[in-house]
Amino acid sequence: MRFNTYLTLIVLLYGCNHNSNNDNAIENGHTIIEVNPNEIETIYNSDFINNFSFLKLSSNDKIFLGGIDKMIEYNDEYYILDSEQAKGVFVFDNKGELKYAINKEGRGPGEITAPYDFDIDKENKELIIFDAAALKLVFFNLNDGSYINEKILNVRPDRFALFNNKFIFFMNNSANEKNSKLIVRDRDLNIIEDFLEIDSRLLNYTVNLPLNFSTHNSKLYITIPSDYNIYYFDNGNDLNVGYSIDPNDFSLPESYFSNGLASMERFNKAYKSVAFISNFLKTDSYYFFTYRHRRNNGYFYSSTLTDKVIHTNNQNIVDDLGIGPISRWPVANKGDTLIWYQQSHDLLEYIEQKKNTLDEDAWREFVNKNSELMTFSQSITKTDNPYLIFTEIKL
Repeated sequence: MRFNTYLTLIVLLYGCNHNSNNDNAIENGHTIIEVNPNEIETIYNSDFINNFSFLKLSSNDKIFLGGIDKMIEYNDEYYILDSEQAKGVFVFDNKGELKYAINKEGRGPGEITAPYDFDIDKENKELIIFDAAALKLVFFNLNDGSYINEKILNVRPDRFALFNNKFIFFMNNSANEKNSKLIVRDRDLNIIEDFLEIDSRLLNYTVNLPLNFSTHNSKLYITIPSDYNIYYFDNGNDLNVGYSIDPNDFSLPESYFSNGLASMERFNKAYKSVAFISNFLKTDSYYFFTYRHRRNNGYFYSSTLTDKVIHTNNQNIVDDLGIGPISRWPVANKGDTLIWYQQSHDLLEYIEQKKNTLDEDAWREFVNKNSELMTFSQSITKTDNPYLIFTEIKL
């Protein structure tokens, strides 16, 4: 088992939309990022969002998504997983029209009972879905969603990614023959490598992060619950550390790692900590990740071109652009644009609440300042699918 660290050439500044003392450092060959939730400041959307837009996802085909558990943007199309309500992967074009759906329920060939994750094989033009109930990977034609074949798994991973023609399975502390958090398998599912031994105190304790895997410039980035490192694979077979989060006085307490804790009891012990680093997304211009602290989601943006950093959370962002309500974390990125989603009924209820509570002059001002949002709201109903929100980030 090989494990390397990565020398990052950029030393990034920590702060909140302004220049500050250099609190980050390069240590043991990778970048240390200091995160202190007490230093979060109020940020305006206009401080870091250059442009935004909305995309309605059509409901004309009687496909009703309960939410978006994962999304991949590829070739200007949006591959969306809804694992709970619609139970499938749904492909929309750049106008929001449904191209095809993979949601035939069952345990036969090409059928899915519990779609829990998916990925795209760009080289072989395949869409691969992990069925957590049937313990199988099901392969479909990327162009039209037609069934190809399937492969049975002998263990239950939590998430997976296809990278360099190998499967990377994230086991999320689930018991497995290698007792490892990450297992690398070839296309025939033979084990090639394993990484990160499971702490025996956390065996079979799972925390589901919104997004464990992301890619940028031939690297696959990985975030893992209860771990402050952001890892990556590159063209080699080694697992590397790219970034480490230093939460200072907000580390997970030792009691979090106690033996025999019930899942909710352990989760509650992380309440006051900086915990569950997730949704690491890197572009040519910046990187972004989220974390959990108390009931809030922390957002950390850091430019890779300048020394600008924004550190805030979902409660301290002022919507001065008229974006409206937004999900707690982005589900994907397209270049420098982060893609979020929101339920249609939430937007319409938000506007109704404004109309019912503002006086006539304030309501008129709200409508004028939020003209793009108001125009978009007229195109949806409360029973429509969630819609996508595109925010171009400029730091």
